[in-house]
Amino acid sequence: MLVGVPTEIKPNEYRVALTPAGAEALTQAGQRVLIQAGAGENSGFTDDFYEQAGAEIAADAEEVWARSDMVMKVKDPIAPEWPLMREDQVLFCYFHFAASEALTRAVMESGAVAIAYETVGPERGSLPLLTPMSEVAGRMSIQAGAKYLERPHGGSGILLGGVPGVLPAKVLVLGGGVVGTHAAQMAAGLGARVSIMDISLARLRQLADIMPANVNVLYSTRYAVRKQLRDTDLVVGAVLVPGARAPSLVAREDLSTMRRGSVIVDVAVDQGGCVETIRPTTHEDPVYEVDGVIHYGVTNMPGAVPRTSTLALTNATLPYALQVACKGWRRACEEDHCFAPGINIVGGRIVHPGVAEAFGMACESMDGAMPQATERVRFKRLPSNPDLTLPERASGGAAGYDIRSCEEFRLSPGDVHAACTGLVMELPEGVECQVRPRSGLAARHGITLPNSPGTIDSDYRGELKILMQNLGPEPVEIGRGDRIAQLVFNRCLAPLVEETSVLSATGRGDGGFGSTGVK
Repeated sequence: MLVGVPTEIKPNEYRVALTPAGAEALTQAGQRVLIQAGAGENSGFTDDFYEQAGAEIAADAEEVWARSDMVMKVKDPIAPEWPLMREDQVLFCYFHFAASEALTRAVMESGAVAIAYETVGPERGSLPLLTPMSEVAGRMSIQAGAKYLERPHGGSGILLGGVPGVLPAKVLVLGGGVVGTHAAQMAAGLGARVSIMDISLARLRQLADIMPANVNVLYSTRYAVRKQLRDTDLVVGAVLVPGARAPSLVAREDLSTMRRGSVIVDVAVDQGGCVETIRPTTHEDPVYEVDGVIHYGVTNMPGAVPRTSTLALTNATLPYALQVACKGWRRACEEDHCFAPGINIVGGRIVHPGVAEAFGMACESMDGAMPQATERVRFKRLPSNPDLTLPERASGGAAGYDIRSCEEFRLSPGDVHAACTGLVMELPEGVECQVRPRSGLAARHGITLPNSPGTIDSDYRGELKILMQNLGPEPVEIGRGDRIAQLVFNRCLAPLVEETSVLSATGRGDGGFGSTGVK
């Protein structure tokens, strides 16, 4: 396979998708590497480094795109690059499709295979290709926030860490994932008063164990966020729903309660942002003001520190690039279940549910072999579930749609509990939904659904709750986001009912309950 690396052309993007060490690893594996001239210079890698590693240097981007079987980039292709994409070409980079319908449609129209760094990873585990840049962005969010709190930049003029006798600034971090953790640690290290908010109690307990004394961990609700905003100097948006649009946590009207000169740094801007008033900005023009609050919405923050960012990113992406180059993307998906979620678009079809949900489009199977449903089942989110993935099939051939718990609870042996999902469902007329147990929970823990298969009718509008019972010998902990049941959709008949004195004869006859008619 010929792996091509063009120069990044997004404004103020200085990273490169492959280091000379990565080029050497690919060539030693029997692959060919094509690097656009000067692509690595801003990260400290000159063309001769790549040539010594066995790579070929291309004169321009057009040559890289035209010749390459797989194009590796850092950021998503921008409009001038869209015409260069072609059918069956593999594109491996950060896409963040949910934030741009135009990009999504451009990739679909090209027929390329889009593998997104940000969605590669196990179902409930870490996101290994997003983590290194999240670490960088989390730390940089505090640097940027501290800078724009300075009065010459329009801020309120407060020093993040304060001085003896003067209170330090207050920092509010929305989200306790990788970005939020590194932002909180950085702010705490500078001496700020820090609050970090999340909706996972399990994650808050972990953060409470590892954070220094000047960091408070708080459960996130709409009310709690509004209350914290009133005396916060710096807000860091650090919310992520893999592949999907970020939930909005700070509304326009909330800005009026904040101090003038406060700063918002929304790292989630790549996925639409968790602040209603955020919009993408660049390093050249990074901030703007709304209602006296400074907004920082740079979409490629790590691009400002390309040396650090490139090394951190390519350390993570190289093993996956080797898999695709040596095996092809289909075989890589079959052999590594963590890689499959990275496939977002194939041959004009969206195959990642988060991307499909963002634009109300159909989510298809990778091979396109499964017939696509004509009916649409609609789900309304309740406040308890602003972020969890909607019910989805684990594979293209699966009949059941996995549904998740939006609460944490413990099931002791014999206990029965109605697990909340935070979803209300609307079924099409003539369709019913059956709720069935998950085989894995039953086999490993003895968890079953005592009323299975429970039936949900098309006119039901209450919250979906899953009645669960522990028939096993040990207590079982159910976490928020755990898959707890499957939804199976069927057409249902509405026949006419009439009375008769004669029924047709059958071989089974009237032998009663349990009779098969077989001697």
